[in-house]
Amino acid sequence: MISDNKIFFIDFQGARLGPIQYDLASLLTDPYVNLDKPTQDVLINYSADKLGQMISTEKSKLNKSKFILGYRYCSITRILQSLGAFAFLSKVKGKPFFDQFIPIALNNLYQRLQYRQTNQFHVLTQTVKNALISL
Repeated sequence: MISDNKIFFIDFQGARLGPIQYDLASLLTDPYVNLDKPTQDVLINYSADKLGQMISTEKSKLNKSKFILGYRYCSITRILQSLGAFAFLSKVKGKPFFDQFIPIALNNLYQRLQYRQTNQFHVLTQTVKNALISL
């Protein structure tokens, strides 16, 4: 926000430094928007390609497959954070409005857990599957 020609942060979500893929995961897996998987995949690849163009030098190139794998792990982390926030807001703060986003976030998380390279989370995958069945 800008007021009196000064910049202010009004909601910076913790403003923590982390992998660039986390911000991308925040945008693409946002339950409020609920982008379909093909659209997310196009945007992941587009982002990786554009970032690769920006940082490409003779000595340094973006490894696209590693970038996307990092995105997959960041998206799992981001969705888990969202689910925790929705549960807290709904159950602890008494704001049932957020209940509607839990199934979307669970579906997004389940999709992410199905990727071949990230399938080592067997207990989490089964837990999410059971939660989806119980909804």
